[in-house]
Amino acid sequence: MGSGNGSVLTLLRDLPLSLVAVSFVDEFVFRGYLFKKLLDCKNKRLFAVVLSSVLFGLFHLINLTNTAFPFVLMQVGMTTLVGLVFCLFREKLKHFKG
Repeated sequence: MGSGNGSVLTLLRDLPLSLVAVSFVDEFVFRGYLFKKLLDCKNKRLFAVVLSSVLFGLFHLINLTNTAFPFVLMQVGMTTLVGLVFCLFREKLKHFKG
């Protein structure tokens, strides 16, 4: 019984830090650095929003190493949509004058 509890406690301890770290990297890389580079490349905001979101979704293909293809495909689609929404929110808030 003791070994199972240790893994749950470890998960509860490490989960918040992992979520914050992963979210920070996602935002910094895909909606920060990559978005800016795409915008600099084409100077079209919609192009940068869509392509950075698609690349964010495709990045999740890495999960094919330990997850079945249909689930990864669904994850790619969902993360692409989430990336699109987050990128649009970011752009809208960035230009919001209140």
